[in-house]
Amino acid sequence: MAMTSTMAALIQEIETLPAAMQDELAERIRAELEAERRWDDLFADPRSEDLLSRLAAEALDKFNQGETLPLEPEDIR
Repeated sequence: MAMTSTMAALIQEIETLPAAMQDELAERIRAELEAERRWDDLFADPRSEDLLSRLAAEALDKFNQGETLPLEPEDIR
């Protein structure tokens, strides 16, 4: 598959950064790709629908019982 022009432009920008920052970005991208693969594997499992349904019901129960807190955008990292 060919690289998109957006990705090529981003890589050109990354190449101007110091080596340590390039390595940090590479590790973050690698971790993100691995997380995506794990999610893909999880959802490929036919049992995942039941698991997700149970987790969603549990989360909704906790919300309805007032056991959750609002998620603030600045808290996401």
